[in-house]
Amino acid sequence: MSIHKLDFSDFEETSFELIAIHASIEAYRLAYLINQKLQIQFKLTKEEVQIVNKEGITFFQKYHFENNKSGLNWNLVQNRNEISVGNKKTELFLFGNETENIETTFYIVPEMKKIDFFIKIEYTDDDSSINLEKIIGDLIQIKKISTAYIIDLNKVKNKNNLIF
Repeated sequence: MSIHKLDFSDFEETSFELIAIHASIEAYRLAYLINQKLQIQFKLTKEEVQIVNKEGITFFQKYHFENNKSGLNWNLVQNRNEISVGNKKTELFLFGNETENIETTFYIVPEMKKIDFFIKIEYTDDDSSINLEKIIGDLIQIKKISTAYIIDLNKVKNKNNLIF
């Protein structure tokens, strides 16, 4: 019988910063405005963020930008998604039956329900040259964004939902 050993030094550890954004606009408009302000190129990806919950699987759109010069990966995702979970029949005595659609709201980070969007900036351990204060300052200057701030990752309970 042979023994297999794993050497953890072979794995690259990826760290990330998380920025919260409060904005009541569609994700594609926000991506466009951020692209204009920060001179980056968020693009809608085919693969969506998948979250498993009691009712099944929920999918969230993801916008991605990879900066080859700095080695940073940017992801923009919407925190909330409203989906239809079924139909409910209601009886009307005079006009017959009516079907009512039941919608439920799901969150990537459920403990932060007031946040509309997240920007996740990933970097490797040897490169952590991100000027978050400048990024936040630029985001706040966008008229459609109410506020933006850095999330303390120690306060996030559902970190597994941020692996994408």
